[in-house]
Amino acid sequence: MQKNEQNQPAMYLGDSVYAKFDGYMIGLTLDRHMNPVLIWMEPQVIENLERFIKAIKDQQTEQACENYYANGGTPMEEEMGG
Repeated sequence: MQKNEQNQPAMYLGDSVYAKFDGYMIGLTLDRHMNPVLIWMEPQVIENLERFIKAIKDQQTEQACENYYANGGTPMEEEMGG
């Protein structure tokens, strides 16, 4: 587990990505062994990212509803895991 500047453990998000918080910004680190990549996101950037994620979820929900009704109210096999 990685440690941040305040000696707090960074949270592993998956796919070699770690998140940490410095009290103001969120840092995302891509652990590429010898060449880790770090980006810091200020609160406004975090809010923009949250809006982006919400828009994607809303679009997926809308598409799922359209698929449901297009199939006569029966969920598609892909949506049921089949």
